[in-house]
Amino acid sequence: MALVAMESVGDVGIQKDIPPWQLPPNAWSDGNNVRAWHGSIEKIPGYAEVMATCPVPPYYITYLAAGISKYFIVGGTAKIYVYDATTNVDQLNGSLTDAATTVTVDSTTGFESKGTITIGSEQITYTGKTATTFTTCTRGANSTTAAAHSDDAVVTRTKKWHDITRASGDYSATAAEGWSSTILGGILILVNPNDDPQFWALTSGLPNTGAVMADLTNWPASTECAVVKSFKSFLVSLNVTKSSVNYPTLVKWSTEAATQTVPSSWDETSSTLDAGEYPLQDGGEIIRDGLQLGDTFQIYTSGAVHQMSYVGTPFIFSFRKVSPVGVMAKNCVAEFPGGHFILGNDDLYVNDGQRVLPILPSELRDWMFNLIDGEAAQRSFVVADHGRNEILSCFVSADSLNTQIDKAVVFTYVTRAFTIRDLPQLSHI
Repeated sequence: MALVAMESVGDVGIQKDIPPWQLPPNAWSDGNNVRAWHGSIEKIPGYAEVMATCPVPPYYITYLAAGISKYFIVGGTAKIYVYDATTNVDQLNGSLTDAATTVTVDSTTGFESKGTITIGSEQITYTGKTATTFTTCTRGANSTTAAAHSDDAVVTRTKKWHDITRASGDYSATAAEGWSSTILGGILILVNPNDDPQFWALTSGLPNTGAVMADLTNWPASTECAVVKSFKSFLVSLNVTKSSVNYPTLVKWSTEAATQTVPSSWDETSSTLDAGEYPLQDGGEIIRDGLQLGDTFQIYTSGAVHQMSYVGTPFIFSFRKVSPVGVMAKNCVAEFPGGHFILGNDDLYVNDGQRVLPILPSELRDWMFNLIDGEAAQRSFVVADHGRNEILSCFVSADSLNTQIDKAVVFTYVTRAFTIRDLPQLSHI
């Protein structure tokens, strides 16, 4: 039998709508654990454990880069941890005896105010530092014995997990509906529906693993919200609860924040501040998320998309309904070069700022939404992998063994091809 050459076999992806015998040669009638990549179809390479050392079950993870420093922040149900992925290297300035409780180096710049360093095979924990010295050192705590080291020995900052839970105590997040995050002027803000919003204050303009999260400064008392997102120099809180009374359609925004600081007030009654509130008027909806798109802020509810636009004093923001499309859950919207990608209640959509359009072929849509476990729909999320030009719509299928995310429909946004893949029973990506 003669071989037939087929070009661009990754450009079309999986097409369930058309009978296989009617498909073009470069289309696929079905498939699993493959991706459309550079005009071809390739196997998903598999998985590797990267959270084995995480001190808590990682129900939410986000990434923060500041200069050369890189941080992975994980939200558990009660704790928040950060993994410092930055390596700092220095040298001893003078020899070190096996009994020393201080370590002198050329410079401690770039090292945390407290932490752990490695010299040879020995790990040394310190609780303070000066410009050239690590102080109150505990020698050999993570090694067999304390050791002596010669002048110019290499001193390395040890990558590790840091507990940055607020000083006032544990959180009340849940596995089913946990955290979301945003960044305002380099400041990371994490939110769950049961606690005050948390922020990670900067130290000299940079994150510091020696500092812990704290309740958002100037946040109103006895108030919680489902989501907080940044928009211009404002923070916008969505689905607000006041004194245990939930207002699921309420949008509440802060006054403008100065550079590298959190807002000074959320007082909507002040005539001298930009802070305010607005209840969406359609009724019957629950705000689930929001995200900036160009010069607007898109608010995603269980039954519609609304647009929030800056108009200045006296109203500050205007609101209008954009589309009757509902989003499935929090964290089900992702930014990509075409606008916002949305995992909706009945389709996948793209919001370009003017229109919200469905993009799933009908048979693939029916397959996906028949497979989703409706009882666990709130655990769904989307994530953009810009390195591969992909967006993963992740959900709990009816076949999931432990009500964790086990399936994803993958959208390659350059070619607009769809593929399908399994996921290893996870909570977030």
